[in-house]
Amino acid sequence: MKIEELKKEVERLVSQAVEAQREGKPGRGLRLLREAEDKLDSQAKSKTSSLLGLIRHYQGRIYQSMGDYPSAIIPLRTAVALRKGNPVDYAYSKFQFFICKDYGGFMITPREVIETKAALWGLIDASKNPRELGDAFQNLAYIESRKGDIRKAVWLYQAAEIFRGIARDERGFALTWARLGECYLKIGEQEKAEEYGRKALEYFKKSGDIERIKQVREKVFLNKI
Repeated sequence: MKIEELKKEVERLVSQAVEAQREGKPGRGLRLLREAEDKLDSQAKSKTSSLLGLIRHYQGRIYQSMGDYPSAIIPLRTAVALRKGNPVDYAYSKFQFFICKDYGGFMITPREVIETKAALWGLIDASKNPRELGDAFQNLAYIESRKGDIRKAVWLYQAAEIFRGIARDERGFALTWARLGECYLKIGEQEKAEEYGRKALEYFKKSGDIERIKQVREKVFLNKI
């Protein structure tokens, strides 16, 4: 199989794995990623390192969705190393590694915070894709929210919304609304929090994203709905 054909096939399987994870079928997602990895065996490693990085990224993402953070950390660390040559891919994996450690209760050093923010600003500098720019501002906002600077986080989420609009990224909007709901809840603006939470839930229910539905119910509505 030629490298371009291989790339398309691997990306197709990864996309199916992501959909399976969102539908609450992580086992199927992991099987699809193993199938994708098996297809790399026919090629020299130097030609497929970026594809392996993509696979490792989503293996980590699926383990994270299962709450198995120790298992998620291993492929995500590999993804960060394999994707370092591409500022966009590197930023996505660097942040995923960061948030996985945060969710899993692992220690995050000040240096890791600085490096993750630098990777995200590197993406912003390198990309002209509004969807990617929206993701970068969203991820920067998460880091500020984690530090307790909620006002700055809200500003960055609002910047993300601008790029969501340019990209016509419905799912991106829902992800941002969910995080804005969390922020407003933290500063006691419950009405705003619920407004954003409801908009996010409406989209995630429509798209069947089990993980995100659970997340919004827990973090915005505190499991009251």
